[in-house]
Amino acid sequence: MSKFSYRTGFPILCAVVLAACASQPPVSALQAADARLLAAREAGSGRFAAEESDRADRLLAAARLASDERRYGDAERLAERAEVEAELALALTRRAQVRAEVERKQDENLELSRELLGPEAVR
Repeated sequence: MSKFSYRTGFPILCAVVLAACASQPPVSALQAADARLLAAREAGSGRFAAEESDRADRLLAAARLASDERRYGDAERLAERAEVEAELALALTRRAQVRAEVERKQDENLELSRELLGPEAVR
């Protein structure tokens, strides 16, 4: 192969390879975002992290639309952002649930202390 054909052929080959990579629907990214959003919803994100859950839902819808329009690079980026938002919603939901459980346990401990020591001993 001459230097001229190598210089022109290699960039063309790279462009073809990159185009092929971007020409596939981001199925795994969409599935991952969908699964994470489902986990967040099942954990109760609608109650504890509604804003983040809604944002993840909107991003996932935008990712699906981009994929349908064959804008696979955009679709993958949007799906990845949706997954991150859903993960945040899940984390915020779990944190709120743990806090609620801690408060419940503190209330139980206070009530037990009052029963054992009398109301004047515990304030």
